[in-house]
This record gives sequence, C-alpha cells and structure tokens, in this order.
Amino acid sequence: MLEFLTKSYAVASEFMKPKPKFDTYWINFLFDWQTLVAAIVAGVPAIIGAYLLWRQIDIQRLELERLRRKEETSARIQLISVLASLTRYYKSCITPILDGSHAVTDIPNQSLATLMSSAPTLDDKVFRHIQSLIVEFQIFTSRYPSATRPLANSLREIILVDLGRLHSATNALYPYARFETDAVEPAASTKNATRDSINNLIAVTNRSISENDRLLIERALNDRFPRKTSSTVPPVEP
Repeated sequence: MLEFLTKSYAVASEFMKPKPKFDTYWINFLFDWQTLVAAIVAGVPAIIGAYLLWRQIDIQRLELERLRRKEETSARIQLISVLASLTRYYKSCITPILDGSHAVTDIPNQSLATLMSSAPTLDDKVFRHIQSLIVEFQIFTSRYPSATRPLANSLREIILVDLGRLHSATNALYPYARFETDAVEPAASTKNATRDSINNLIAVTNRSISENDRLLIERALNDRFPRKTSSTVPPVEP
C-alpha cells in the first residue's frame, strides 16, 4: 500500500510539474524569474547613482567646511590689529576720564567695521561675544564723544565702569586671536573683575593710581554694583 501511494505521488508530481518552455536551462530560468531579474538589473544602477550622489554631497560639504575654515582663519588674523586699535583707544580715554574731561581722540570706526564684518564667519559663541562688545562700545562712544569740556560726576562714573567692562571683554578675545585657544571665555561682569580691568588699563598707561582715583573707582563700582540687602526683617526679641 505504501509503495502504491509513493508511486502515485511521483506520477502526480510529474503530471503537475509544468513542462519547460525552452530546451536551455538558463533561458527557462530567465523566463520564470524575469520580474526579479528586471528588478535587480534596474536596482544596480540606482544603487550606483545613489552612492555617487552621496559622494558628491560629501565632497561639497568638505569643500564648504574648508572655505569656512579659511574665512575663519582670515578673520582671526585680522582680530589682532583690531583689538590692538581698540586697546589704544581705551588707553587714550582712561586718563582724561579720571581727570574729569573728554578724550580728544578719534573713535576707531574702521576697526569696529572690520570687527563687525569678521564676526559672522567665526564660531557662534565668539560671534555673540563680539556682538555684545560692539553694542557696549557703541553705548560708550554715545556717552563719551570726543570733545573738550568737563565731565559731570555721574557721567564720569558711568563711563569709567563702561570702559573697564569694554577693556575686559576685549582682553578676552586676545588668546583666540593669537590662536592660543579655539574658544573665548566670557569676561566676568562682576565688581572685582571690573575693578581689576580698570586698574590694569591704568597700569598700561604708566599712570600712578592716586587716592582720588581709588575713591572715584570705588564710587563708580558701588553705583553700578550696589550692595545687596536682605528684604527679610529679622524678628525682634522681647
């Protein structure tokens, strides 16, 4: 019985099996699998095209990065002369401010324009630092124009602190401009940091700090950085 079933299955399988349409095996294979073969033949050029497109995009990205680095390097090289020009301007202002008069000196507008044009090509944090420096510089020059007349005490104290902050922010850019670092540490906007910056600026002008200078600096700092007082009233013991 088992032998009969086996032979019957073999006969049925032979009967059900489609007869080849061609005498050659590979031609029959291509005929039976033509859809798959067509997909493979169409897919290979598509894969090659996608790879070539990816390579082109990658090459363009590398080229753009190379150009950006080149522009950044050029901008950093220009920073040295720009920062030196700004520092010379600060030095020309500090002594007249301490003496209560205006500085008769030209504002370095060209240096400021160079700083503005180079800032967008630099690192985002450096850009924001320069942007803040430019804004503070414009505020300072609007308060302290070149003129020959005495300064009011309140204005004198305000622009003294402004100048100290400007000098501190400018000094923070020097290591970056000299390629000593690729980052700019933000200048601390504190009372002690501003005092140190003012004293440093006075020192580079070879001026001896007098007692009147110290009093003026402390008065200006106290106005800009008032002492914090507690709003909580302690309980009174009976």
